[in-house]
Amino acid sequence: MNKLTLLPALSEPVLERIDGSEYNIKYLYCLRSHMKYICTTCSKEKRHDKALLPANQRYISGRISFVISESQRLSTSLLILSGKYGLIDVEREIPWYDQKLVAGDLETLVNILVKQLQDKQVSEIIFYGRSREIPDWKPYYDVLEQSCRQLNVTISYVYLS
Repeated sequence: MNKLTLLPALSEPVLERIDGSEYNIKYLYCLRSHMKYICTTCSKEKRHDKALLPANQRYISGRISFVISESQRLSTSLLILSGKYGLIDVEREIPWYDQKLVAGDLETLVNILVKQLQDKQVSEIIFYGRSREIPDWKPYYDVLEQSCRQLNVTISYVYLS
């Protein structure tokens, strides 16, 4: 049986022979200095199933389906920006909810996003969205930009029609 011990180290991985065929990785040097994600917002239209569903099944949106395809094509992980949960992985199971992000929620959600961005060690986001001039989209741009600015996370935009 291989044993993996994750220890912070500033050196290359050290392999230690356990017996004739197995190795123990004593130190793992893993500096995730460039974690890029694709991001889009949740959608108002959702499946109403009572059971928890992965976010990629809960939201009913051609835009989200398109962005999922893009993330697969680019081999880049996708996060969905939810007015209730902040940044969620597309596989995360969520219940049905109805909570649109509004300007009054920005400060609270910025604090949540900053922690989520730190936890995921995000360094870059490619945000797919409609125009920020559309009133319902502006709070999503604002919360993402304020959160990323605090951590020097780079954002680029792909505007969808």
